[in-house]
Amino acid sequence: MEISAGYSFLHEGGGDGSDGLSVPAGWYASGGGYLTHWLGIVGEVNGHHKTFDDFGGDVKTSIHLYGAGPKLALRLSPRFTPYVQALFGGGRTRASTSRVEVTLSGFAYQPSAGIEINNSSETFGLRLAVARASVRSEGEWLDERMFMAGVVFRR
Repeated sequence: MEISAGYSFLHEGGGDGSDGLSVPAGWYASGGGYLTHWLGIVGEVNGHHKTFDDFGGDVKTSIHLYGAGPKLALRLSPRFTPYVQALFGGGRTRASTSRVEVTLSGFAYQPSAGIEINNSSETFGLRLAVARASVRSEGEWLDERMFMAGVVFRR
C-alpha cells in the first residue's frame, strides 16, 4: 500500500490560441496498492484555486479532479521507480464573481507519468510527475496540464 500527497501546478486551456489559465496554488493526494510487482490500482484527487482581477472585479476559480485506475511501475532499481498511470473519473471547474457563478463538471481521464526517488528501504520517497487531464463538459473537452511534486509513503 502507498499514499502520496503534495503540490500541484495546473495550466488550463490555451489550445485555441489563448494563453489559458495558470493556477499555481494546488494540491494532490493519492493512494493505492499493487496487485503484482509492477501492476497497481490507484486513486487520486487534486484541487487548484486562484483569484484574479477580470471584468472589473475579482474572479474566484477552483478546479477539482478525481479518478482511479491502473498504475504500471518499472522496478529495475530500488532507488528509482518510473511509472505511468491512467485515471478515469470526473472533474469540476467553478468560476464566480460577486454577481455570477458558473460551474462545469463531467467525465475526466488523466494519463500521467512520473518517477519516485526512494530511500534505501523503499518506505519513503519523493514523487515528480506530469499529467494531462481532459474533462468532457457540455459537449466539449477541456484540457489541463499538471506538474506534481510530493512525498510517497509505503507499507
